[in-house]
Amino acid sequence: MQKTISTQQYENFTASRSERLDKTYDRFQKLIIQLEIHCEVISQEDENLKLLRSLPSTWNNMALIMRNKSNINTMSD
Repeated sequence: MQKTISTQQYENFTASRSERLDKTYDRFQKLIIQLEIHCEVISQEDENLKLLRSLPSTWNNMALIMRNKSNINTMSD
């Protein structure tokens, strides 16, 4: 049951316009850890792209630049 809830939270993850980027990232990392606890493996590339897609529109230019980086699949914290 918890795995299903965590998976849904991951799929629906979005950043709030009023939330600082570090808070968004911390919340995202906690969700990733929960998924790992339940043996759900998400590639680094998918994690990176999901986080970038979750950012508010004010981050569109930066997110576009990051998505087009050739090493998006290996970028980590």
